[in-house]
Amino acid sequence: MNIDRRRSARDPASRSSGITNPERFQPLHSFAQELLRRVQNEFDAERRDGFGIDPELETRRLSLPTVELTPRDPGSARLVVAFTDFPGLMMRCGYRLVTAFPACGCDSCGETAEGEAERFSEIISAVTLGRFTESISLPLIGRASYRYQLGAAALSSGWHRIERSRARAMLRGRPSKIQWQPWPRRSVGGGGLTER
Repeated sequence: MNIDRRRSARDPASRSSGITNPERFQPLHSFAQELLRRVQNEFDAERRDGFGIDPELETRRLSLPTVELTPRDPGSARLVVAFTDFPGLMMRCGYRLVTAFPACGCDSCGETAEGEAERFSEIISAVTLGRFTESISLPLIGRASYRYQLGAAALSSGWHRIERSRARAMLRGRPSKIQWQPWPRRSVGGGGLTER
């Protein structure tokens, strides 16, 4: 699983290397809607749908309301998914990890709806199973950095430098490292998410 593609939080529509068929990613919307329904049925989480839920994810026009799933256990990471008109998805996991589906969308990258759906599903699985860690490093001197790990054996990890002021804002009232817990399951029913 390769989550951090250096472009992951950028706007796919701004690519300069040609996008002749963005509609090939349209199936991501229905796939994500169905997977989010399954997650909601299997795990004890509150769902909120609407516009303006996460302004950082909603910088482009949206074709559907954003979905936020917040587990009842505050030690578990929330998920926010915005449905862009590209068509694509923007997702926030926990406090800080933001990634795009597709990561680029240009013709030369060779991304497919099926591949991006699998990547989306793997991230959802890692987050709901408690296999997600985030941390911010803010040294006394120099630039700050953000790191994350997803997956049972850190199958995906990444980091990037951030401005010190942004790091301070991100840390306000939060620990510098968070090992997110598994989402609590509902006592009845179940959507059949499987462990990877």
